[in-house]
Amino acid sequence: MPLQNNSPITVTGLVRILFRRRRAAVITFLVSLLAGLALAWLKPLSYESQAILERKPAKISPQLSPREGEEFDVYRLTSESQRSVALLKSRYLLTQWFDALGLPSTSPEDKEHEMNRLRSTLSVQPVSYTDLLTIKVRAPSPEKAQARNQTLIQLFSNWDVDQDRHEAGQLVTLLQQRMQRLSQEINQARNRLQAQKAALSLSLIGSAATRQLDAEISAKVNLQDNLLSELESAERSVRNDVDPRTRVLAPPTRPGSPVHSRGLMCALAVLLSVMLSVGWTAILEWLDPTVRRMQEIARRAPQIPVIVVPELPKGALMNGSAGYLNPLIGAVSEAATRKRPVIVQIASGADGDGKTTFSAALARALSAAFTVCVVHRSSTMEKENPTFTLGTRTLAYVSTLPTELIEPQLSALRERYDVIILDTNALPQSAPGSWLLRQADITCWLISAGRTSRFMINTLVHNLSSAPEQRTFFVLNRFKDPLPAWFQSC
Repeated sequence: MPLQNNSPITVTGLVRILFRRRRAAVITFLVSLLAGLALAWLKPLSYESQAILERKPAKISPQLSPREGEEFDVYRLTSESQRSVALLKSRYLLTQWFDALGLPSTSPEDKEHEMNRLRSTLSVQPVSYTDLLTIKVRAPSPEKAQARNQTLIQLFSNWDVDQDRHEAGQLVTLLQQRMQRLSQEINQARNRLQAQKAALSLSLIGSAATRQLDAEISAKVNLQDNLLSELESAERSVRNDVDPRTRVLAPPTRPGSPVHSRGLMCALAVLLSVMLSVGWTAILEWLDPTVRRMQEIARRAPQIPVIVVPELPKGALMNGSAGYLNPLIGAVSEAATRKRPVIVQIASGADGDGKTTFSAALARALSAAFTVCVVHRSSTMEKENPTFTLGTRTLAYVSTLPTELIEPQLSALRERYDVIILDTNALPQSAPGSWLLRQADITCWLISAGRTSRFMINTLVHNLSSAPEQRTFFVLNRFKDPLPAWFQSC
């Protein structure tokens, strides 16, 4: 599997990627923009109505001695608020709300779907450290939003009143039974007290026991008074003579504008289209297995110099644009001053990467100071270019077969030339670099921008490690900066 492009992307690099893949970016942007604008235009607007409720805590049992500061009990407020939120979002109340609104449904599955949609329009948020609840309901129109919110509040208030009445009825029964037992206990204690006073009127021990029994009777009488007060309060709750626990502090509002306007949704569509276009372009760049930047080569082989040759018009490299090859020309000239002849092999991963043009340009540049011979390891090159010549006395063209006959021919050429440039061909079904000449002094590997894969570079670097005495150059050929000239000048 080809290696993905894991190179870090800078802002300038991202701009280059966008310009390089501008066609895919523009198509993605236009398609996503049209889809987003259509969705923003066809999607119905949503209006939100808001109301604020206050729900006091319930009295589960008689409050005989209320704690001081109970109003600011954080644990109680939190638990009561969460309980109220759970009740408002419960399945039972949602079903009642759905039936009260009269929403259409043709089947149980359709009803379930519509109820889920109705649930998604409801938002209940407790106000921290208070008994307040904020209820928000969304609907396609302001009137519907206000009416639905009002219906939900009315249903919840009625349910809360019925629930309180039911709990108060149970509390009345409990208090009546408790008071009945307490009255019997008080009567029995008073009878024992009268008996003790009559039997032990002059005894000190009897006097202490009498005082203790009298204190117990007083405590039970006080408890009876408290229970009587709680009983009266519970009976008032049963008769609806007390204020309900749930109170509307702010009635449902009638929204004047939608939650998200058409303009905002269109702006979001444009923004998402831009993000999707940039993201898709980055994914395409990440999946691209080819080399397009010098940094990608330098990252995989930092010890090997890289020469960048831009995409030039046909014949420009031969007619005076060889300045891009100065680092390679300097390396060959330096080697030729120490040892002659110097064998330079030009290789690439595939045919058509520009080896022939590059070899001819390098040979022409070196022919001013050295006798140069260009050798093509291809039997078809001489037939295709029978009159191929570089037109000087110090430069020659020779063709040979890509077989073991290359070594005898190189031995003969070493006696006549200072620099031998070997233009190798790419053998199919072979590992990159496996067919390079080991006797070469300098290896120049052409990488065609947008064509040569990173996998080939990694394999080549591994194979070149077997010949450490060779000096190696990478040439990023036909490099085209996607940034336009006006942008580069900024």
